[in-house]
Amino acid sequence: MTAAGTFTAATGLFIAVWKFFTKLVDSIRCVGWEKEWDEVEAELSEQFRNR
Repeated sequence: MTAAGTFTAATGLFIAVWKFFTKLVDSIRCVGWEKEWDEVEAELSEQFRNR
């Protein structure tokens, strides 16, 4: 019974940590994408203004 409880607790902790890190990585990735898109958008806007 103790082994099953320990396994369940360890699995729950692993899932919680996994979800936390995936959300953290996704938010960091989104910030990077937003910065890159701002650079691309500025470059495209400049190209269309110079036509």
